[in-house]
Parts: sequence; structure tokens; C-alpha cells
Amino acid sequence: MTVLIQTDLIVIVCKHCGVLYGMPNELWNSFGSTRFCPNGHMPTYGNSAADRIRSAEDREKQQCTRAETAERSNAALRGAIRRMKGSE
Repeated sequence: MTVLIQTDLIVIVCKHCGVLYGMPNELWNSFGSTRFCPNGHMPTYGNSAADRIRSAEDREKQQCTRAETAERSNAALRGAIRRMKGSE
């Protein structure tokens, strides 16, 4: 007796070890976000739009902080130079 079973598989390549594996679509959907390759690696996905926006905002805040720090440092140096010129 021969049994023919046909199913759709989601095919995945692990980004850590390169192993190619497949999982039935129904099983893939039931696991939620906790899917591992057969070697135990957790898959990594690209950043979401919200993550990219948050990262851009963080970078902008850091740049502003650095610019403010540089401006305060420059003002202190200008004051020190004025005091040195005045004492001569």
C-alpha cells in the first residue's frame, strides 16, 4: 500500500549555521515567535520600522548631546583664553 501525503512547507535557512530545514505551514503558525533551527539557534529578523525609528531618535539625541557638550567646552576654552590674555 502506498500513501501519498502532500503538504506545504515553510523552508528556512538558519542565519547562524546555514542549515536548511522545513516546517509545515500549520506548525509554523502555531509556534508564534519561538522558533529554533534543528541545531538550537534562534532565528534573527531585521529590525521593525518602530525599532529603526527609535534607533534614529536615539542617534539624534546623542548627536545633540555631543554638540551641546562641544559648545560648552568651546565656551570654557574661549573664557580661559580671554583670562590668559587679560593677565599678560
